[in-house]
Amino acid sequence: MSKSSILKNITIGLFSVIALSIQYSCEKFLDEKSDKKIATPSSLEDLSLMLDNYSMLNVRNPSVGEISSDNFYVTDNDLQSANERERSYYLWEKYDLTAGDWNGPYNNILHANVILENVEKFKNENIVLASTIRGKALFLRAFNHYSLSQLYAPPFDQNNADSDLGIPIRTTSDHDVKPFRASNLESYNAIINDVLGALPLLPSSPDQKHHASKPAAFGLLARIYLSMGFYDKAGVYADSCLQFYSTLIDYNTINANASIPFPQRNEEVIYEARTSSPSLLTRARAKVDTVLLSQYDDYDLRKSIFFLSNANGSKAFKGSYTGLSTSSMFVGIATDEMYLIRAECFARNGKILEAMADLNHLMLNRWNNDNPFVPFTASGQVEALEIILTERRKELLFRGLRWSDLRRLNMEDAARITLTRIINNEEYKLLPNSSRYVLQIPRESIEFSGIEQNP
Repeated sequence: MSKSSILKNITIGLFSVIALSIQYSCEKFLDEKSDKKIATPSSLEDLSLMLDNYSMLNVRNPSVGEISSDNFYVTDNDLQSANERERSYYLWEKYDLTAGDWNGPYNNILHANVILENVEKFKNENIVLASTIRGKALFLRAFNHYSLSQLYAPPFDQNNADSDLGIPIRTTSDHDVKPFRASNLESYNAIINDVLGALPLLPSSPDQKHHASKPAAFGLLARIYLSMGFYDKAGVYADSCLQFYSTLIDYNTINANASIPFPQRNEEVIYEARTSSPSLLTRARAKVDTVLLSQYDDYDLRKSIFFLSNANGSKAFKGSYTGLSTSSMFVGIATDEMYLIRAECFARNGKILEAMADLNHLMLNRWNNDNPFVPFTASGQVEALEIILTERRKELLFRGLRWSDLRRLNMEDAARITLTRIINNEEYKLLPNSSRYVLQIPRESIEFSGIEQNP
């Protein structure tokens, strides 16, 4: 492949003319790495360097699901001063004018496809390294396709998955190949197959936490199957992840007064990924939901470590695993999420003692040692699920997971949730299973490709 072809494939958008800022970032990356021959991959080393492009591959994940969820609220004035895109998503209005949450993941998928198309050429240099690179690229493609599925395709419904429209699945870097929307079943199958293909190729532990590994792949499968409602498989894969890596942080060792309590790539992080920094989620604007705050016990260390007091008495979130003070969210894979997935799946399968054991193991590491933790107990499945899902929300807020949880839980009659905002004395509601749980595909992509828009 020629230098001009590689440059074209990396800098041109997938389904539309990519926003100039994204084009510039890609071009800048190529310029900076030109001495290392990234523009024309000619060795496994060059492909390895492409996977090391942290500022592109690990920090451009979507944030819009969190903006639309119920972990926080903003004042009338703060909403008014936000940009049109964020205002629209916060109020669950149709919006198709900007494409960052769509283009970012598809650019990462393009990056992965370039690597996958070139790795076979150089595998004789080092077969083991070539296999590892292939595994990491497959994981990267799956991680980004999955992120898109949680925003632009309907929640997975076994009864309609073969007819519901999913997302375009891209397996080529050729921008001349126009996209089409696979069914939701085909979309999820493609994502899962990529992760399964990556698993035997990945290292048992990450060489760097922004790279994929076996526990990261198992964790991603657990997350995927949880969103699909396949709780048997989600539990199995969460368990597989924890067999490889199960470290939890004892929050008694964390300085609750620190403005950034957790360092980047902390001990619980298995795979590091984060979003951009949306203005509505800054500490000055995003006030943590008061009902959610009221659920933390005074001896629950998350109450002091996760939250910062504002001058007006509200709380801001400071407990991100990004290690940053910005509004960028950690959306990677960590052990606390895996314990909660396994606990939930145990409960759904009637294994109440095992479910409570997983939850209590997590909570022992979250509880103030000055007041001994009293383990949770549950009399049956319903009570166990209620406790676990409550703790899941309290543990995983601002992780980009709440939107996916709302989508899947709203499909259960007993768990449906109506979201409400009040802005300028006007009430806005998002009803369970509303079409607004599926976002509009950017208009420029629709016009370029001719794919069908969401309702």
